[in-house]
Amino acid sequence: MHKRSRRPRRCKYQTLAEYLLRSGHTQRDVATAVGTTQAYVSMIAAGRVNPNALLSAAIAHHCDVPLGSFLIEHLAYLARASAVPA
Repeated sequence: MHKRSRRPRRCKYQTLAEYLLRSGHTQRDVATAVGTTQAYVSMIAAGRVNPNALLSAAIAHHCDVPLGSFLIEHLAYLARASAVPA
């Protein structure tokens, strides 16, 4: 019997920032749901930090965002920060 390959499920939101903007949930709601602080969720949403794998997975599942979106946002933040003239 040949198994059909399943397509990856498309997430409803592309980033944590988009989730927060469109869902009506707050940073505190997300923080409480995944066991971290509102301040840390704020830094993640801004791309200032890249959360560890366990926290990334918890947020991605709770907020229906792609797991890789945290790294992409963090790398974009680092690129913007390095482009600022001294």
